[in-house]
Amino acid sequence: MLNMLLIIKNICFDKEEITETVPLERSLNRIVAEDIHAEESIPSFATSIIDGYAVKKSDGKGIRVVKNVTTAEDKSIDKVLQSGEAKTISMGDPIPAEADAVVPLEDTSVVEYSIDGSEVIKVEIKRAPNYNENIRIIGSDVSKNSLVLKKGERIKHFSLGVLAMLGKTNILVYKRPSIGVISIGNYNCEPKEKLAPGKIRDANRFTLINLLKNYRYKSNDCGIAKDNPDAIKQALEQSFTRNDVIITNSSMGEVDMLKRVLVEDFQATIHFSRVNMKPGKYTTFATLMYNETWKMVFGITGNPFSCAITCVLFVIPALRLMEKSLYERFVPISVPPNSFNIRSLPYNNDDCLEYRLVKVNRTLTTAKEVPRIFIMPVQISFGILTGKYDSSYADKGNVLSSPKLIEEILKEFPSAEISAIKIVPDDLQEIKSTLTEWFDLKINVIFTTGNLPDMIFAMITSSLKIIPIAMLSRPLSGIRDNTMIVNLPGSPEMVSECFGIIKEALPRALELLTEQKKSVVSGHEAILSDSGASVVPTTSSSKVLLSGIRDNTMIVNLPGSPEMVSECLGIIKEALPRALELLTEQKKSVVSGHGAILSDSGASVVPTTSSSKVKLAPLRKYRYPIIDVEFASDCIKDVCSDKEVTTETVPLERSLNRIVAEDIHAEESIPSFPTSFIDGYAVKSSNGKGIRVVKNVATAGDKQPIDEVLQSGEAIRISMGEPIPAGADAVVPLEDTSVVEYSIDGSEVIKVKIKRAPNYNENIRIIGSDVSKNSLVLKKGERIKHFSLGVLAMLGKTNILVYKRPSIGVISIGNYICEPKEKLAPGKIRDANRFTLINLLKNYRYKSNDCGIAKDNPDAIKQALEQSFTCNDVIIISSAMGELDMLKRVLVEDFQATIHFCRIKMKPGKYTTFATLMYNETWKMVFGITGYPSSCAITCILFVIRALRLMEKSPYDGFVPISVPPNSFNIRPLPYNNDDCPEYRLVKVNRTLTGMTTAEDVSRLLSNLDKANGLLIIEPKKKYSSKDSNGDYLYSYNVILFHENYYQ
Repeated sequence: MLNMLLIIKNICFDKEEITETVPLERSLNRIVAEDIHAEESIPSFATSIIDGYAVKKSDGKGIRVVKNVTTAEDKSIDKVLQSGEAKTISMGDPIPAEADAVVPLEDTSVVEYSIDGSEVIKVEIKRAPNYNENIRIIGSDVSKNSLVLKKGERIKHFSLGVLAMLGKTNILVYKRPSIGVISIGNYNCEPKEKLAPGKIRDANRFTLINLLKNYRYKSNDCGIAKDNPDAIKQALEQSFTRNDVIITNSSMGEVDMLKRVLVEDFQATIHFSRVNMKPGKYTTFATLMYNETWKMVFGITGNPFSCAITCVLFVIPALRLMEKSLYERFVPISVPPNSFNIRSLPYNNDDCLEYRLVKVNRTLTTAKEVPRIFIMPVQISFGILTGKYDSSYADKGNVLSSPKLIEEILKEFPSAEISAIKIVPDDLQEIKSTLTEWFDLKINVIFTTGNLPDMIFAMITSSLKIIPIAMLSRPLSGIRDNTMIVNLPGSPEMVSECFGIIKEALPRALELLTEQKKSVVSGHEAILSDSGASVVPTTSSSKVLLSGIRDNTMIVNLPGSPEMVSECLGIIKEALPRALELLTEQKKSVVSGHGAILSDSGASVVPTTSSSKVKLAPLRKYRYPIIDVEFASDCIKDVCSDKEVTTETVPLERSLNRIVAEDIHAEESIPSFPTSFIDGYAVKSSNGKGIRVVKNVATAGDKQPIDEVLQSGEAIRISMGEPIPAGADAVVPLEDTSVVEYSIDGSEVIKVKIKRAPNYNENIRIIGSDVSKNSLVLKKGERIKHFSLGVLAMLGKTNILVYKRPSIGVISIGNYICEPKEKLAPGKIRDANRFTLINLLKNYRYKSNDCGIAKDNPDAIKQALEQSFTCNDVIIISSAMGELDMLKRVLVEDFQATIHFCRIKMKPGKYTTFATLMYNETWKMVFGITGYPSSCAITCILFVIRALRLMEKSPYDGFVPISVPPNSFNIRPLPYNNDDCPEYRLVKVNRTLTGMTTAEDVSRLLSNLDKANGLLIIEPKKKYSSKDSNGDYLYSYNVILFHENYYQ
């Protein structure tokens, strides 16, 4: 097979390069025909990475006089910042002249407001900033004259954003070949036709057209041609007039007429017509000149599955080569035998390669690396803390109990991880310090054993929630957060005995420990919500408190035991007065200007009244709590799952990638009559071997010889896919026969010798072997793929009931962004995010409407939303989305929207916003996405794509991460994460999932976007406890592949 691919490659590469210029918006997935360099730097001016205050580093910390808010619109970029001054600045805004640092809001406090509270007059900088801190310098994304896209690279959705930002409105690309698809056969009919005897609806043509569409190639439907030389010649001539590449599908056996017509009528060169593989043995590849124009022809076998297999293996690489793609073919991934979830592993007794269509889960890796392939217990991490015995104990021959405990743990829980082991002396402070360290590592179970002093029990009792377990000889367990502490005896014998008692309960106990809290909280929330209370979960270290607010009343939930009530009250008593003050007083103080902005972002500002300047030290309190990624994803799922989804009926040819809204059953069997697997002779198996008299060739669609019964001693010449004549019950392949007698003119075989006795039903596809009558073909909620379309066409399903997709609008918000075609003015930057999002959605088969750019002020945002809501169900907004953004204020005040979340514990994408609202009695969904080009794409993939899939009832709404070991990276040092939230980085993953490249701070490097085909998830460093011999943490990584076809 590799030889055939080499033949195709040599022929396609020798052809002349033909280029064309296309508009930027139509260049997605095209191959660039020249190197593209940046004619200017991106950004062309220094911008802020965060919301905060632009300052001079040399001023250090202290009080600053605040100048007017910096925006690109007001030209304040030209105003020089003086010593002792600060300017309020938003994420992505230009840095004022002479400013060389941006201090985040959390490192400042307001000292003085104007009399009317509309402006901040003075602000305190709490720490000395560093030079260029939180500043994106000129050219940090793309430097001037740098190579952006290399000749031969494919333009992805990320690349489009970069090209838009560089003002590249027209792109020189290689011209794609025009493609035509023909079916050849006397027994084929259109899907809309009623089946006649000996006929079968054409599935292959629909499969091929939509398979090509799946790989972004448009093709022309050239219909069905009869299987005779004149009809084939006519069909080819008509197709050659408007197509460069012709894909034909027919029986393609030893005696098919296509090769004869190609050679005799078109003087074609047949490069190959038999490949040592199954299926697809008779795949044909030919080239020819027609009207002085070069043409390429593929002949593909008529079997529906081999039709698709050979198209993927040969046709797609040829098309990629013809448009000069650097990555033309697919690279196999090696999988071990234990990756299969079938009892009998597939094998191949033949002397050729065999290809089978399979369903592969999204992890693509071994079970050892990714437990998700098999149903396995959740991995539990254990820590063992052993008290050190004195020398007299050791002298008596006693041994430590920890080795025995490790043995018992791994015996009972093979997938368990022993995360920490330590022997500690009789010192309470060291014991306490060790336990605290292990709590931070989030170890699931900590066993204490050995000669631990009695004081440890007092320490655990006073600091943890105690649950007695009467079965243990020293019955004490403690729980802190999601860690369980179990005290075991000192001797190995007793450890083994006690562990045997509790081992069955451990998994369930941990499940309850992590999951039951959620159900308890949701139950309390339901009660409070029913009573009209607004539920506000607390963030205290006890994690058992739940508060509700109604009017000026606060409801606080406390535990049941007197001891725990006392402990919990001790925790919250300091905060209660301030909480009540905010609850009663904040409603009376509605602050405009800077105070209003902080209030919109969740910060609580409570100025007092005065006849002159107002001096404050306000408390920043976020109205919208920061949530985990998993919680945000679950929130989207809950909201989308509750919405009713309407259905619509679409024609079969427009149903690719849609979700079916009903179960689809087969109303007839496929095939509806027995057909032949091969080219050969139809015979009676009871005749055994010997000489047969040959009757006329069987062709479907003729009344003869289908209606004529095959007699004993006779044989009928038959081609692959054709109907079995009545009376025949076996097909003997040509290689097991020899011609005994020809007609006088040599045009027909009169007698043939069957060299071996055939078996009953040998090489016969029986009725219903592909699809049996009344069987379930597509289940409600499944996505229609190109293979499904072929089956539906064969069943005559011309109209399909599917779930209606939401209409999508994309808006950019900002005073400093402009269209790609505009010339850059000072303080302006071209809009990359809108182009990136529109084409990213297109990559996932979602059409969207370009709703343009809106200025960053409430009136403009409101107007843009109103216009978008009239024709879209989902609005995706790209803007700064920091602490000071106005979007949430407009959504809440003007549209009474519900903000489900607007801060996520992740980077990048912290300020991703998700809201829903009713507009003109119609439900709408809004996503606010941060303005960084890559985080814009990352959050769209993680949250928006999932929401869109849920809204059309897709059963697979999210992306499944693949676990990759550290040695998968071909960079050093390995990526790490010192923050307390997960970090997401765009990466380039090779096709065997064993090599990966990434870059530091990739969310801010625009030049990395077009190389990315995956998303690396780096968990916080504190989640890892294992270290290597050098003391470095042993990280594990997950990666999401967000291209369905990631050939590059």
